[in-house]
Amino acid sequence: MKKIQLLFFMLCSAFSVLSAEKLITAQTPWLSNPGDTTFSISFVMPSSDTRTFTVEYRNVIDDGAWSKQAAEAAELEGQNIFQANLKELKPGNSYEYRIIASDGAVTENRIFKTLDSTRKRHKIFLNSDIHHRSSMLKFMMGKGVKANCDAFILLGDQIGNRMDPNSFVAIFDGFLTDAAKAADGRWPIVAARGNHECRGRGTSTDNWFKVFRDSDGGDRTWQSFRIGPVWYMVLDSADFDSDYQADKVYPRQKEWIAKELESEACKTATFRVVMVHIPNSCIDEKVEELIWDKMGGELLKSTDPAKRIHLMVSGHRHRYVRSDAGSPLFKVNCSRVGDNPSGKPNKDLPYTSVILDARGNGGVEYCYAIMESTPEAIVFQAFDGQTLKPIDHFSITPDGKVKDLMEVPSFEY
Repeated sequence: MKKIQLLFFMLCSAFSVLSAEKLITAQTPWLSNPGDTTFSISFVMPSSDTRTFTVEYRNVIDDGAWSKQAAEAAELEGQNIFQANLKELKPGNSYEYRIIASDGAVTENRIFKTLDSTRKRHKIFLNSDIHHRSSMLKFMMGKGVKANCDAFILLGDQIGNRMDPNSFVAIFDGFLTDAAKAADGRWPIVAARGNHECRGRGTSTDNWFKVFRDSDGGDRTWQSFRIGPVWYMVLDSADFDSDYQADKVYPRQKEWIAKELESEACKTATFRVVMVHIPNSCIDEKVEELIWDKMGGELLKSTDPAKRIHLMVSGHRHRYVRSDAGSPLFKVNCSRVGDNPSGKPNKDLPYTSVILDARGNGGVEYCYAIMESTPEAIVFQAFDGQTLKPIDHFSITPDGKVKDLMEVPSFEY
């Protein structure tokens, strides 16, 4: 009898594993919309699969009954993009979760941790303009995993010029499948939009919203969150060549920025970091007018200690360049296009700007950065994604002062 029971158990276990593989197919679930009390869990299933899906989750500390949240679907090119928005979570707690189909098929359990404003130290991974080089992104994100980063921030133009007319292929083969595998459904991915996520055959605005919906299931692509002493604001610079994008995105975002700068999470933070695809400095003045004059660039120039921005990290220029707060100089400038990277340095701005490199302008070709934060300083280090050698290393103190932690070249404007 015991042998029969054991055989039955083994058969059930084998069926469960097979069912789990069928449930998620080749796509690893990914986490988005990170917060101290909220998190979103997303995954993909073919539209032909008529099952419904639920995310079950529980606090690891409590180890009690599972809570349930239905996953809502958005159809994209024959695939359903499911998202379950978990709410009323506890800050700084670990949660175990699994995805269950209506026929009982279940995935393996994974664990994520909610954000915590009381933490003393944390790290984040940053990358921009990977342009459809998905395997390279996965490789660099792996370095972020090894460095124990708490979140992975992708700053736009994950999609490249060679876009597939199938939106699902453009987005998932372009970067998200490998990014999800690297994060393993355990660390959140924040994917800001660049201009290439707004245009082209494969990545219209509406299709992007089907994959990256906000925590209420809507189309707000900008967000803020707090980890330890740092308040992060992720913005959407959209496509400045499109009146549709400007009219849809910039006015709403400007109003939102003004409100967020008055929030307790912002005002009580030691540091404030803005992350966006197209920067507010080190850029052509015409582009700055088209985007930032409409989006509220002036709101980010406050020197009020409760609102002051310390750092802006962006991409778009396909070179690595830094300009410190109040400085007439550029630093580093990994590019073959000459000493002057064009655009103004941060002489008239109270925050430091970093533009991450990407392939195409003769710089380091691929670049990623890891930012570590403590109550005393944020320490930013950028790496050549191929040689893994550091190309920049500096710190910023709460008063906005910058200290170089490695020797880097400077260039006059």
